Amino acid sequence: MFGEFGGNDYNAMLFGNYNADQASTYTPQIVSAIAAGVEKLLAMGATDVVVPGVLPIGCFPIYLTVYGTSNSADYDALGCLKKFNDLSTNHNAQLQAQISALQAKYKSARIMYADFYSAVYDMVKNPGSYGTST
Repeated sequence: MFGEFGGNDYNAMLFGNYNADQASTYTPQIVSAIAAGVEKLLAMGATDVVVPGVLPIGCFPIYLTVYGTSNSADYDALGCLKKFNDLSTNHNAQLQAQISALQAKYKSARIMYADFYSAVYDMVKNPGSYGTST
């Protein structure tokens, strides 16, 4: 299991006065650093590597509290902040592309993406399926 990496990079920027658009300009660097780390593991002999994506930070209570607005257009149907979830989904898309490229390069290894985003988003959408929803 390699990570979860990336989340704290975005948290540091977003709570350090970067906006989501500014933070997203660093996504290629963050994803490249993760890919380089995976390559180091493969060079050391790893054959099975799981690489998780980042979580839907636009659903996190801290983001909803600090960056909440009165504009309903800023939120998705579940009440999560779209621009922050867009940052997460962009990161995850770029990460999946990097993982595919690594898998093509290292055919004898299994490099697997772990979709943490969808699992957590489903918990927000269907809390009763995961225990008490009160």
